Amino acid sequence: MNFKEYIPLAMRTCKPLPFADHINHMGLGIVGEMGEIVDALKKSHIYGKQLDQVNIVEEVGDVAYYVAGVVQFYPNLYNFIGSDELKNSINYEKLAEAKSKITRTALLNTMSAANLVVDMGILADEAGEPSDEGEEVAKTLCVFLFATAVLLDVDLAEAFEVNIAKLAKRYGDKYSDYAAINRDIDAERAVLEAGTATGEATA
Repeated sequence: MNFKEYIPLAMRTCKPLPFADHINHMGLGIVGEMGEIVDALKKSHIYGKQLDQVNIVEEVGDVAYYVAGVVQFYPNLYNFIGSDELKNSINYEKLAEAKSKITRTALLNTMSAANLVVDMGILADEAGEPSDEGEEVAKTLCVFLFATAVLLDVDLAEAFEVNIAKLAKRYGDKYSDYAAINRDIDAERAVLEAGTATGEATA
């Protein structure tokens, strides 16, 4: 599954909100999901807890969901993830070095995400609609998502697929507040394990 295919499938289960509120939702979601990744890495690298790779794939998929919630307004970017332009914009040497300091790097990535949330304020114009300037921020979010996946050794296509499977288990094909609050975590975990390459926690 590519990002263009992923976006409409993911957005079927997004809560309908006015644009400015929607952008706030997406921004807070990105930071929240990156925080969960940082917490998992902290427990692994500092406390010695086994890293649950199924959960890491899940969290990257969740980050993708919130990025998709922004990119959906900018069709020019639908094919950006996976493009040569994006891949050539990544400093893979620096990313390789960052893997040796992955907890610190993930924390810095989360701080970068927080800065992007501030920048996302320009995504809404005075009428509360998507702004032209916002496309550049959305493009940066795509780079951020791609780099995060590379850093964590996550296949984005797999993350897209398991995220859609998890959302389908939670909501069916339409958002509801009830389903958002009353989640069956065990059932969702089973879907995630069935959809990931490992299907189990890995060190």
